[in-house]
Amino acid sequence: QLGDMILATPFFRAVRARAPHARLDVVTAPMNHAPLLHSERITEAIPYDKKHLLRNPAAARRFLERLRDAHYDLALVSSTVAFSYTSVWLAAISGARRRAARPGPGGAGASTVRDAFHWALPVPIPERHQSAVNLDLATPFGASDDDWTPEIFLTSEERKRGADALERAIGNRTDGLRILLHPGAGKRPNRWPAERFGELAAALRAEGHRVAVATGPSEIELFEGVDRGAEVDLPRLEPLPVRALAGAFAAADVALVNDTGVLHLASAVGTPTLAWFGPTDPRQWCPAAPRTGYFLAPGGELAALAVAD
Repeated sequence: QLGDMILATPFFRAVRARAPHARLDVVTAPMNHAPLLHSERITEAIPYDKKHLLRNPAAARRFLERLRDAHYDLALVSSTVAFSYTSVWLAAISGARRRAARPGPGGAGASTVRDAFHWALPVPIPERHQSAVNLDLATPFGASDDDWTPEIFLTSEERKRGADALERAIGNRTDGLRILLHPGAGKRPNRWPAERFGELAAALRAEGHRVAVATGPSEIELFEGVDRGAEVDLPRLEPLPVRALAGAFAAADVALVNDTGVLHLASAVGTPTLAWFGPTDPRQWCPAAPRTGYFLAPGGELAALAVAD
């Protein structure tokens, strides 16, 4: 997922610091490819679209040749919420001289790791932050694990596109803060009620701040919920691709978001960010960014959190 990849960026930074002149490629899925574009830490982000390759033998052959032609010395396979057998297979067909991996949570895939890899690391420690879980894979090879800060490298054009969109929504900077609010989340239990976001927006506007609302393409109905809570039609950020959306967050003074991929985008560009966590443990999943904080819902029920909280 998008957030998982951004949580892995400290891992890539640490590996690059350990091997500053090495070729460092990352195989990505279509859904998490965008965060690594233009990264200063890696050599290339290689997209792996499983469905496309299964339908197109010629493309599958080119993908395999691309991996083999690199003559990798080491393949590192990280895992977060689940053990990926696809990643195991990719490491094997890459032709890397050495391979290292670890089982997933609870020891999932332990026998596969033991049989298919030269180095098998221990099972992740429960409740350990996910950026640290990734870094644990690199520290045996001399990489540092002391910086968990996420990052994304935006071009000047991406920053400008996002900043221009935010300005069209709520104008340029004046005395008040420009706040970008995102009430969506792919997992419904991870959503603080849209009406509550609207109530919060109304309170912030009453204090002289300007608030714009953004949602994902499949969450348009959330605009209506936010407007009901605010008792006014709030300014809306125009639809943007992921990296331009990151540019909009970079131009904002504050980001208010749920526990979702957008949280990681806002944190990675350094914007002061406040997130609402429900059933997910923020000790593991909240970005370790210096200006990111969170509310944790009692009992994991976000509806139990009032605006006054």
